[in-house]
Amino acid sequence: DTLEIRIMINRVHYTAHSKMADLLSEHYNIFSLISRLGIPLGMGDHTIREVCEANGVDTDTFMYLVHFDLYPDLRETLTPDLETIDVAQIISFLRASHSYFLEVRLPDIGEALDVALEGAPHDIRVVVKHYFADYCKEVRNHMHYEDEVVFPYAEGLLRGEEGKKDYNITNFERHHDQVELKMHELKNLFLKYYTWEANLKLYNVLHDLYACGEELLNHNDIENQIFIPCIKVLEKSSSR
Repeated sequence: DTLEIRIMINRVHYTAHSKMADLLSEHYNIFSLISRLGIPLGMGDHTIREVCEANGVDTDTFMYLVHFDLYPDLRETLTPDLETIDVAQIISFLRASHSYFLEVRLPDIGEALDVALEGAPHDIRVVVKHYFADYCKEVRNHMHYEDEVVFPYAEGLLRGEEGKKDYNITNFERHHDQVELKMHELKNLFLKYYTWEANLKLYNVLHDLYACGEELLNHNDIENQIFIPCIKVLEKSSSR
């Protein structure tokens, strides 16, 4: 129907020959992607492939991540394989994402939240800050486990080491916490129970909370739909 036609018209398929600057100007969310891959700005009129090769980034992996990010409704059809995905690059990207959330995104939101709550009653400030602190702790524990246990295990497989008898990626998959659920509780605290008059700064913080929640969902999807399937293939290869 008309809606489907409009969606297809608006869906742009980028290739390695597309200009990187065009991609970024049309989709500002890709700035987050290139920052975590160590790609600097100032790429002139160079193509995506030229920019990736100049910065030691696998072009196929980059293109996969771009389309994965731009078109969430197509993620189920984007099946990763070791022929097109550089798993080491994915791990590096995920580690950089952890640094972004723990060292930049969440601390910035925390500081803005403190300022926005300055005029609120004491009990409201205490409850909100408690929720946010608990959320940050949960995210930190989640990502610390991945950095210290899951990623080193995957990197061992990439080096050709045999899989562990008492551990495999399915252990991680079964207990892969959905850390964005705590963020949902925090947002509901404001939407349903925050009765004090909100100021413009607080609305701005709420916007950041929603945006951060979406970023974490995307992060989890990359782990669930790209990283984990690739590691399962490596495990099968190491057990032969």
